[in-house]
Amino acid sequence: MFSRLLAIFHRQQSPDMGGVLYSQLIEPKRLAIMVQACRQKDSFTGRFETLALAAALSLRGQPPEVARGLVKALVADIDMSFRERSLGDASVKKHATNHAAAFYGRLKAYGQALDEETLCRNLFADHPTAEQEAAIPKLINDLEKALSCKVDNPAKIIFS
Repeated sequence: MFSRLLAIFHRQQSPDMGGVLYSQLIEPKRLAIMVQACRQKDSFTGRFETLALAAALSLRGQPPEVARGLVKALVADIDMSFRERSLGDASVKKHATNHAAAFYGRLKAYGQALDEETLCRNLFADHPTAEQEAAIPKLINDLEKALSCKVDNPAKIIFS
């Protein structure tokens, strides 16, 4: 009798698969490879743009609870990043809200089309260098190849 009662109170929490997926995306080695593959500067903005692309790819085909968990983890990480930069609470809220809105804009854009124009606009703010511009066709090819595979995490194929 008591064992049943204890089982009710000690149920195992199912792991937050979205959080797990996000932590896989931001592994230091994988993040460095993603930044390099996208020809981004290793800066806050470069990492944000690269992470937004990888997260958008990883969200495709995921169940809603996994997608929510990944987005929740990403937004919490953005918030923490601004706090680590010693910004005040009011400023953190403003910056985190702006970046969350930018992330949702990226999700919408990448959901509609993965073409040169979309990648140029979002990854390189419409001003790619010659090296970045030359890398876009290969990046698009890799993205399309990954998206045509039925895998749990398409970004893992491209950026591993």
